Formats: sequence, structure tokens, C-alpha cells
Amino acid sequence: MEKCYLDSIKRHISFKFNNLRLESNLKSRQHPIEEILYALEHPDLATGVYQYALITAKAIYNIDREDRFKTWFKRKWREAENNYNKAISVLSEYRALYYLLTTMEKIIPILDNEKIPGKENDKSPDFRLETKNSEKIYFEVFTPRIKDSVSKEISKFFNEYRTEDNKKITVETIAYNPVYGEEDECNRAKIIKSRILSKKSHAGQVCPNAINILWIDLIAPIWNYSKSAAKPFIVNNCKGEIFIGTNGIWHAFYGNEGTKIIKDRTSLKYITKHDFINQSFKGYFYEDKCKWSGVILAFDDGIVFFQNPVAEYSITKDQIKYLSRIDGFDFSLSWINIDDNYLLNRVENIKKELEYMYNLNEK
Repeated sequence: MEKCYLDSIKRHISFKFNNLRLESNLKSRQHPIEEILYALEHPDLATGVYQYALITAKAIYNIDREDRFKTWFKRKWREAENNYNKAISVLSEYRALYYLLTTMEKIIPILDNEKIPGKENDKSPDFRLETKNSEKIYFEVFTPRIKDSVSKEISKFFNEYRTEDNKKITVETIAYNPVYGEEDECNRAKIIKSRILSKKSHAGQVCPNAINILWIDLIAPIWNYSKSAAKPFIVNNCKGEIFIGTNGIWHAFYGNEGTKIIKDRTSLKYITKHDFINQSFKGYFYEDKCKWSGVILAFDDGIVFFQNPVAEYSITKDQIKYLSRIDGFDFSLSWINIDDNYLLNRVENIKKELEYMYNLNEK
């Protein structure tokens, strides 16, 4: 990115949020924008920190420059009040809107008081995509929550310690996995399902008789994910030796009771049945309470789409076309139903592959 463009972004954000911060009584040292501005000045910070800051800054800069979003932009930020997690959620909505605008279709932020025909509760999704053919797709943006105890630890990541002359700044960093914590790795898929989906599992924001997509923002560096985490299993080459393992995201949606899960850092050369465990729960898509037509997983290095293979309202080829225009959309990692039962069969074939690997050393 050209330096002059980046400087324009930093100046714009600093001015914009200094004003908003005064109005909402947010203290500077608690303000996530300060963290973003600091990261933009220090691209050598931990992996993912600079990329997160850059994506968020570009989203804020481009959205705020459009008159049609100015009122919405300001109102959303005021909702954050003094709550750090709420502020993070609002920034996720800014990023989602920024990405959705790259579809080149009409994107409308939905106001809290907007009445949606046929909807019985007062919970509304965040955005509506309207096409030239009058098709509508609804999006609910979700930022997975972090436990308060973990949040306090993570806050150290950007703690600033200044000398008396207020010039020297150091940053204390920590290593912590907010998804798994210290839990048994064998429960990983279940933990991911619980913590990533959390309050959105009951799909209260779903609009009736329509395509509804849950947008899960995993861009923040605290999640420590790249888009490859969406694979059913990951293969790595370390000094000529092949290691394989299951991250858990794919299983959280598509797995089922008995689906094989491969333990982390399993050597393919010496793999045995002891390196596998059986999934003990239904993947989210197979639960009755799941009403989403699909899930978008937003990573700092790309966008992945998981289509619900058993959704009541299945997304069409034309609607997939709109999604595929999103900047960074990765077809190779997405799971899409091309025709008839293609997706269901593809999912079942992966389960068979895992079962096959499990039985390789059977005697």
C-alpha cells in the first residue's frame, strides 16, 4: 500500500475517533482504535496484528467516506459505549460491510427498528444484499466472545509502558489460545462449536422465507487463525516429514457423531489408531435450531463459505456468484453445493477418507 494512502487512512481514523470518543466518554487507553493506530505504525508486531489493523483501517476509511453510511457509522459506534467487546463487535460490522460492498451489489444496513415482513421477534440481521433481480440475502455479523478472564490477559498484548519523558514505548506480548485455553485437545471441535457460535446458535436474527447467512469474524489476531484452518484436516511438511492434524472448524459444522478427528501434529509416517478420536456431537448444520443457509468465515488472509447442505432455503448459483465477488473469497477452501447432493456426498467422502486413514494400520 502506498505510504501516502496509508498516512491518509491513519489521519482520518485518528480525527474521526477522537471526536467520537469524546462524545461517548471512552478513555483513550481503552479504545481499540488506539490499538489499531499503534499497530499501523509498527508492522513488525506479532503475526496477524498488522493485517488486522490494516483491514479494519481500510474498512473504516472507505465506509465513512460514503455519505449514505455516515449516520449508521456514528450510531453504531455510540452503541459501543465503554465496553471493549462491544466496540470490537462494531468494528467487525464495519469490516463485513466493507467486504460486502465489493460484491458490487446494493448493501443496506438494517436499522434496529426496521420491520421485516413475517418476522415474529424484534431481532434483526445486520445487512441486506439486494440484487438487480430483486433477490435478497440477509447477513448477521458475529464476533465470537472472549471470556472476561481471557480478555484481561489479552489486554496486556497492547499495554503501553511509557518512560517519564513519555517517549519510549514497549509492548508486552503474551501467548494464549482463546479458543482452546487449557482444555483437552480431543474436545477441540466441540469447544470451537461452543465458543465460535455461542449466542448465534439459535439463529434469532434469521428472516423467514429468505436466504440468511451468518458472517463469523475471525480476523482479530487473538484467534490466531488463517483460512487454512477451515480445512477438514491440515497437512504440513516439517523437514521432510509429513504431519497431519484436525483443527476442528470443519468438524464443528459438518462432522457428526463418530466422525474421526486426528490429533495435532500426528506424523503420517507413524500414524496409528491411537492418533484418532471419535467426534461426540452433531455438527451445527445438522441441528434443528440451525436456520442459516450458510456461514461465511472471515479470516485475515481470505474469506471461506460453508454452505449448509440441509438448509430449508438453499442458496442458488446466482447468489453464490454474488458471494464469490467478495474480495479474498477462496473457492478452493469453500464448501458449496454445485448440484443435487454434491455437497452432502463431498462431506461424506471426507468422512470416509478420515475413516480410511484410521484403518490404514489395521491388522
